[in-house]
Amino acid sequence: MEKEKVLITGGTGLLGKALCLSANDKYQIAITHSNTIPNGFAKSMNAFKANLEEPTEFIRIIKDFKPNIVIHTASMGSVDETEKNKDYARTINLEILNPLIDSMNKTDSMIVFISTNAVYDGESPPYNEKSEQRSVNYYGELKILAEELIRRNARKFVIIRPMLMYGWPLEGRRDNPFSWIVKKLSKGEPLKLVNDTVTMPLLDRDCANVCWKALDFSGEDFNISGSEQITFYEFGCAIAEEFGFDKSLLSPVGSDAFPAIAKRPRDTSYDISKVRDKLGITPLGVRDGIRFLKGNLIK
Repeated sequence: MEKEKVLITGGTGLLGKALCLSANDKYQIAITHSNTIPNGFAKSMNAFKANLEEPTEFIRIIKDFKPNIVIHTASMGSVDETEKNKDYARTINLEILNPLIDSMNKTDSMIVFISTNAVYDGESPPYNEKSEQRSVNYYGELKILAEELIRRNARKFVIIRPMLMYGWPLEGRRDNPFSWIVKKLSKGEPLKLVNDTVTMPLLDRDCANVCWKALDFSGEDFNISGSEQITFYEFGCAIAEEFGFDKSLLSPVGSDAFPAIAKRPRDTSYDISKVRDKLGITPLGVRDGIRFLKGNLIK
């Protein structure tokens, strides 16, 4: 039987890595990347270098590889950088979708779009897939516009909204809250962590599993988070305790301790019953997720 072809944009990012490591062998995987690929990663896959500022590169890749599915993880993922560089962020996170979708429609391909919990303002949790979308920052605004564009124009699509994804990034790639806290505490450096913002940290492997299972549900969207509500400070304490770091290095502070960063919603807790009921996936809680990573030092 001929394998389905899956193109993962941003294949060396946190979710891209998790998707590659968890892919079923019924798929033929290819990735796009913007930098060099770490040694030993994606050896058995096709890898295409592509710049998000140049949509013609992605169109060429789609034409050559002919994917049945494109999992679009590539984007400007920093909320703060998006706020500082709005024109560039709009190009990367929104405008590239028009030619990408047009090219995919011509080949009857499905796009799996990775959105965010930032599409919600944090005033009326818990949020499910039918909740009203209203963002408090530009990153979330662009994702709302991107979702609308996809629903309006893509023939086949799935929308995934992860919350605070964490895991081991590939060498040289951007840190996430987990890897950043581990790095700082392992060096004995003190950290101030916000204790007035509620989140539900999501293990990267759980998010990848949701993406794969969701392929059977074209036209639908899924809110996905970990199974536990927690503050950033509590998340840091859990990491310190599981890894045996000095927890006294952590200090709880309010969000107003970081006035220079973009505004964040205070509580976008999810109702993830759709993921449990329709996909049969129950994401790990914080402690189990940290223990999984401690036992799987895949970097």
